Amino acid sequence: MANRTNPNAREAFAEALIDWTSNDIKIIALMSAYNYNAAHVFVSSLTGIVARSANITGKSDVGGILKGDPALFALLTGSTVAKMYIVQDTGNDATSRLLYFIDTATNLPTIPNGLDVTVQPDPTTGYFQV
Repeated sequence: MANRTNPNAREAFAEALIDWTSNDIKIIALMSAYNYNAAHVFVSSLTGIVARSANITGKSDVGGILKGDPALFALLTGSTVAKMYIVQDTGNDATSRLLYFIDTATNLPTIPNGLDVTVQPDPTTGYFQV
């Protein structure tokens, strides 16, 4: 499979239900057991959650290219991280939207060892484009 924008996220961006620059945006690290499903809309649909990053800071949106500072997983421990999901975090998994699924990236899968793990977005294409 390839990295992809969640179809429901595209709709939510179009309806102004997501504001990349002002909403809390995080990355969720997942075990290999989770299988992408385009019908999943909210974090409550995810299985195999290993950890959640801190909020992404320094976010910008120019021409639909969504950029931000690197995301931090502080002192990451737990199961092997094989996949990730960028999410709009509302503080409630039932309303936190799934934005972008990642299963292909440098250092994926990764085995947590209790050290900080940083997810570095591409300097040109950012985290993803809508």
